[in-house]
Amino acid sequence: MNLNEKGVTLLELLIAVGIFSTVLGLTGAAYVNNLKSSVNQQELSQLNHNLRATLDFMSNDIKLAGLDPTGEAKAGIESATNSEITFTLDITGGLGVDGKGDGVDNDDDGIVDEGKIIVPAPPTPDPSAPEWYDGKTDSIGEKITYKFDASSNTIYRNTDKVASHIEALNFVYLDKSGVELGTPDVVVKTLTTAQISQITSVQLTIVARANSRPYLKQIDASFKNQMEDVIFNKNDGVLRKMGTITIACRNLNDE
Repeated sequence: MNLNEKGVTLLELLIAVGIFSTVLGLTGAAYVNNLKSSVNQQELSQLNHNLRATLDFMSNDIKLAGLDPTGEAKAGIESATNSEITFTLDITGGLGVDGKGDGVDNDDDGIVDEGKIIVPAPPTPDPSAPEWYDGKTDSIGEKITYKFDASSNTIYRNTDKVASHIEALNFVYLDKSGVELGTPDVVVKTLTTAQISQITSVQLTIVARANSRPYLKQIDASFKNQMEDVIFNKNDGVLRKMGTITIACRNLNDE
């Protein structure tokens, strides 16, 4: 045995442990940051997808507001605020409120209640069944209300949930010249009957949030609609996104 061999001193051991701890800490921090970044990207991707799907779904409905092929249904926008809209359209022939049909050949082609084949709402008229309207708006899916429930952060289409994790739903109504209808700089805007009759397009804006609280701190959490009105403002580290679209209601004020 070599009596000249030396062991590790306490100082050397402490230095080695310190170096190891530093390297481990840096490696762990890098891993956690990468994990956080991955979570944020997944949240952002899902958020963008849900937001776009909701905008598309609602705009496809709203652009049909006032559809009235016979000119007898008096379809159109019934009420309009900056957070809720109700409108009617004539898209179902002879079905009635129960969806069972009225037993009438409304288009005089010898076939009764062809409209049955396009239930449930929202229907898509079949070219082979032209009886898809009847001059009324009392059938299933012919009166639609979109509204925002702040207590549950949910958008509803009548009584059906359209989207959850919503922070704000905002409507702006424009006349044929692109001028905003309603009283400017008012928090809650409710259009009068006269103003509703002038609507030709609707700006729809939605602010949605991630399902969970991502690690990425969000600095700017103030969201404005196309008219530069602030519709949501909160900075709490939750990831949020805004989407907006202008919908041309081709069946309104069609002169």
